[in-house]
Amino acid sequence: MALGAAITALVAKWGLTLIVVLAFAEGDSLAMIAGSFVHRHVLPLMPTLGAVWLGAFASDQFWFQIGRRASRWTWAARQMQRPAVLRLRDRLAQHEMGLMVSFRFLYGLRVPVPLLLGHAGVSPLRFLAVDAVAVLVWAGGLIAVGAGLGAVIHAVFGRLPPLPHYGLVIVGALVVVAIAAFVTRHVRRTMRT
Repeated sequence: MALGAAITALVAKWGLTLIVVLAFAEGDSLAMIAGSFVHRHVLPLMPTLGAVWLGAFASDQFWFQIGRRASRWTWAARQMQRPAVLRLRDRLAQHEMGLMVSFRFLYGLRVPVPLLLGHAGVSPLRFLAVDAVAVLVWAGGLIAVGAGLGAVIHAVFGRLPPLPHYGLVIVGALVVVAIAAFVTRHVRRTMRT
């Protein structure tokens, strides 16, 4: 069995479980790659959306709860003293809702913002509700981007074997993540002034 076919078979069998675990650990690139599996009909759309949502939502809630207990753990307390987190803390009072809604969409803030929100005493119920909706929009958007990348690759190169197709999707996902990192850096610079 070729490597591409083996990857497709593995994803078809264990994909949703892997997606939950990887969405917990990573997020953006994984959601786009999951979208490419949806495009190729290896995974169904709604269960894939649910798996990406569950992993990312659980990750956000985990870091929020760690933030609530930051004073108990040295690592979390050190995270609260990072310069970027201190700048965010200064703006939290005016932008609490904006941070809760947007941090998933800004590269590099996936861990520090829930830590900060938990540490700052934001209502767990409020964070849970806002985050549930924000993660759903984020997951749906990135799965759509991944499916779109798959469709563009299909339109440009025709029906490629799985391995080159997934490789091109990964390259496309990395480009999207690099653009997101650039935009996030620009937003951070703007926030500093």
